[in-house]
Amino acid sequence: MRNGIRGLAIGAVAGLNVLSGVAVSEDVQPGSDAGGGGSGGGAAMATADQLLWLRDHAVKLDTVEAGNGFKDLQPLKAMIGDAQVVGLGEGTHGTREFFRAKHRLLEFLVEEMGFSIFSIEANMPEAYALNGYVMGGEGEVEKLIGGMYFWTWNTEDVRDMVEWMRAWNAEQKKAGSGRRVQFTGFDMQTERVALEVATDFLREHDRALLEQLKPGLARLKAYSPHGGEGSGNDFGCATGRFPVEEARGKKVRYSGWVKCEDIEDGWAGLWWRVDGPTRKFDNMQDRGPRGTKEWQEFVIELDVPADAEDIYFGLLMPGRGRAWFDGLKIEIDGKPWESEEFDLDFEGDGPKGLLPRNPMGGPASPGYSWAYDAEAVKHGKKSFRVAHTKKDEERMTAEEALAITGDMVARMEAQRDRYAAEAGAWEADWAIQNARVVDQWAGLGAGDGYSHRDKCMAINARWILEQNPDAKMVIWAHNWHVRDEMPWMGAHLRKRMGPAYVNLAFCSSKGEYWAVRQGGKGLGVCTLAAPEADSFEAVLEATGEPILLVDLREAKADDPGSAWLTESRPFGGIIGAMEMPRHYQRAQMQGPFDLLLYVRETTWARPLGK
Repeated sequence: MRNGIRGLAIGAVAGLNVLSGVAVSEDVQPGSDAGGGGSGGGAAMATADQLLWLRDHAVKLDTVEAGNGFKDLQPLKAMIGDAQVVGLGEGTHGTREFFRAKHRLLEFLVEEMGFSIFSIEANMPEAYALNGYVMGGEGEVEKLIGGMYFWTWNTEDVRDMVEWMRAWNAEQKKAGSGRRVQFTGFDMQTERVALEVATDFLREHDRALLEQLKPGLARLKAYSPHGGEGSGNDFGCATGRFPVEEARGKKVRYSGWVKCEDIEDGWAGLWWRVDGPTRKFDNMQDRGPRGTKEWQEFVIELDVPADAEDIYFGLLMPGRGRAWFDGLKIEIDGKPWESEEFDLDFEGDGPKGLLPRNPMGGPASPGYSWAYDAEAVKHGKKSFRVAHTKKDEERMTAEEALAITGDMVARMEAQRDRYAAEAGAWEADWAIQNARVVDQWAGLGAGDGYSHRDKCMAINARWILEQNPDAKMVIWAHNWHVRDEMPWMGAHLRKRMGPAYVNLAFCSSKGEYWAVRQGGKGLGVCTLAAPEADSFEAVLEATGEPILLVDLREAKADDPGSAWLTESRPFGGIIGAMEMPRHYQRAQMQGPFDLLLYVRETTWARPLGK
């Protein structure tokens, strides 16, 4: 038994009905069920068995703030064991307490367990630029953090962690210990800096090859794998997230009216995607209108699997031309579904619920315009118009881009030994790795960009370890990226490393977070939804404890106290950079995750300069 929660009063055992001031049902006894399905909003409920198990197995942490010693964190040593990589997740990309806790955990892992590499979910060369500062070099820390592009890391909390890394390295250097901690990154969503690193190296060490590559590399300016200006893979699309709990195990009918004009190389249509073990997808590619057509009604019907984890839906127009959409309707088991979070008839001031984003959640293509239209209407006073706006000569396919970037990588790899002899092994390997990052970026436009990205992030993390074979690494990313379940990065790492990879999910049951708000309102403070009654967070909230660390591997399916941790239940730690008013979806904890850190109440991460 681990060092558990000390002083946690389990009222049910004594025939009472209070657990640390949190209400449980009057007749709760060990083995009974105080919870149930449904949505949150009432008192947090849990069984006495669940609370007893948490009392005996969960570790109560004193604080998320760094600089408070490590006495309460000592049980982590046994939990992590001999792992070489620890993946630290986060339930949102804008929660202050998650960031502070990661900082504290990094200090513990570095000082107490010998970890020496930190790697964040940011573009590889841009993140590496911070390493010089961390190792004692010159620079402006806030400018370097901003250079990683992502506003998610441009926070006071990340700055404080970077400053601690720099100070710790300085202390180790002064003491002559030989220890250090490096700052790295493993993402590959942009190519500009990586391409500069690779071509700068070639300019100095292989000018002849650079001259041969220049024509193709210049053409890459006409390509964007994210569906941006110049991409041959872009498309007009609006995306919304449907509350999966309202459709799971039911029949969905999604209908709407579509009109199109001069559509070439594509079609106009509705689309619906169900994610989970059983994936379903319909984008009307086989029946969507092409060319010029007057208003027609189209329907998508799907049986949503009982194991569905998430649902996205929206409007789609690949290719050139214009399309109008109007009178969208959703029925669940034959009953009309409506929500104030969506404007499905397009009568408001602008997009609401269905926003210009691609089906994988990435940015909308600037090669298309989006607007409510009062001229072409089927129902009411407005419709939703999508129009292709870029020129044909700006188009480049992913296959064309990959031919260019793949050729660069292959030709540089063939000269690796010569480069290493002339410039040094690190310089040669770093230049080639940046060429690979450019190639990985190009691959985002071919097939499933999200799956490709996670696979590449795992490859890049392993490359960092290969350059530091005796090192141990701390990874900072979203819960889903560190998750051991395909197609996520964590699954690729686990497949390669086995038990040498350990991950930790973060969640909270109350508070605020910083994110891109719905309705085009930009960055701002958003509020977490209350835990659903049968969620993981609801049980943890019932303990009344502010911070708990749980080793999920200790849970057993036949144990009344811990079986809930082995089940698929609603989990709220899925928010990324976008506001999600409904953010609970069913997920497995045990298996995909090893450890779970629960912070009862959280606040929004403070951006730098605010």
